[in-house]
Amino acid sequence: VENALRWLSEHNPCYKDVVISSARLDALPNDGNLMEQLPARDYEGNVTDGEDAEDLEAPEEEAVINFPARCGDPISDAYPDFFTKAYPVLFPNGDADFNARGTGRLVKVTLREWAAHLLRLADKRFDNHPRFRFTVYNRFIRQRALQVTQVFVKQQGLSSDYTIAQLLQAVRSNDLTIEAGHEVEDAVEFFDHYISAWNDCKLRSDEVRRALEGDDT
Repeated sequence: VENALRWLSEHNPCYKDVVISSARLDALPNDGNLMEQLPARDYEGNVTDGEDAEDLEAPEEEAVINFPARCGDPISDAYPDFFTKAYPVLFPNGDADFNARGTGRLVKVTLREWAAHLLRLADKRFDNHPRFRFTVYNRFIRQRALQVTQVFVKQQGLSSDYTIAQLLQAVRSNDLTIEAGHEVEDAVEFFDHYISAWNDCKLRSDEVRRALEGDDT
């Protein structure tokens, strides 16, 4: 583990400022399951038959399971060097990240083209990874949904100045003002059209899946 961390610190720009704790490394077992190193708390309880369950008193204190602390702010998958940080085993040098800072690609590639190329590599490390393709697929679907939404809104003539709160209020009051020559539109019908457009994007998911798996047929 220490050798892997030091290698990443020397060769991967995303890990150059990582401080390696020798104390924490020494606490790891030489071999075995790391789950045994997680903090645990023991609680004593009474074991009774089901027939006496109604006579049991309520516990004085609920057991608390401490999960690892996480950052409160979610990280966008459009963040620079996202794939390098999320999958260091796939991008050990920090190269070829779709979100790489200052990428010097001579030809601009789409997310689909980038993913299809990586999934076709001979060493199969991207194709065999249990989560990589799903991360890319999720981002692709959300991009498609956003594109469909933008096209639909432009076609309907809805002002881009509307806020989410205003749109929600329009649905509640069933009153949505449209600027492109329409006085009043039925808000529920408007959003029903949007949902239909989004569902059309979902129906094309098989095409996206084939693209990410490297099948152009």
